[in-house]
Amino acid sequence: MASEPRDNPRAGGDAPAETTRWLNAAELEVREDSRGQLVLEVGGRVYEAVQPAKLFALSDPKRYISMRDRDGEEIGVVRDPDRLPETSRAMLTRHLDRRYFIPVIQKVLRIREFWIDQTWTVITDRGPREFTIQGRDSIRFLSDRSLLLMDADDNRYVIRDRGALDPHSRRWVERFVW
Repeated sequence: MASEPRDNPRAGGDAPAETTRWLNAAELEVREDSRGQLVLEVGGRVYEAVQPAKLFALSDPKRYISMRDRDGEEIGVVRDPDRLPETSRAMLTRHLDRRYFIPVIQKVLRIREFWIDQTWTVITDRGPREFTIQGRDSIRFLSDRSLLLMDADDNRYVIRDRGALDPHSRRWVERFVW
């Protein structure tokens, strides 16, 4: 478990660099307790109620996983979870999949607007969905071609490339978003 310096983008000039504690995948054990919460053992120290977080959830979702304790303090970062022992990797993947359930919108059937709310009826890679977003703050532009939508229940949906949508879907999205 080595720490490497990381540039602090908010710091100016001579400010000390923050350090990231890089966790050696071979020295970790990830498991669940009887309540289904994640437990992390690092070098003999046990952390309970661990919350994994993808540092680059959209641009590099399979690497750089921050492991945080129950208070949200970072324990360390796993660079490549594929290097974890099989059972630990499977457990971590299961918890991450629950947290980062982000269906990809493939087709927009309809968007209804009422005041600032929009109700989207869509087909995703996980099946048909209908959800409501509340205002423009629920739309995050990831690029000039992709966006992330957060519904009223904090579920996320992504359009990876509006140009790849069928013409009907593209018209709906351009009318209500772009």
